[in-house]
Amino acid sequence: MIDGLPIEERDQRNFLVVAAIMTVFIALALDEPAMVRAVVGLIMGVFSALVYLVVTLVLKRLIDAY
Repeated sequence: MIDGLPIEERDQRNFLVVAAIMTVFIALALDEPAMVRAVVGLIMGVFSALVYLVVTLVLKRLIDAY
């Protein structure tokens, strides 16, 4: 999935790192049952990583434009 996007290898690695860190952080921060923490952590981790990816792609396009 990530390989089809025009981003560098280090950005792909950072995408996965952001997803993993945010998933763990959110899962540990919630005071809910384990299943709820895991699901919410996963959703927020993926959302955070997608925001990182969009910002990275937009910045690369803006930098290339100048």
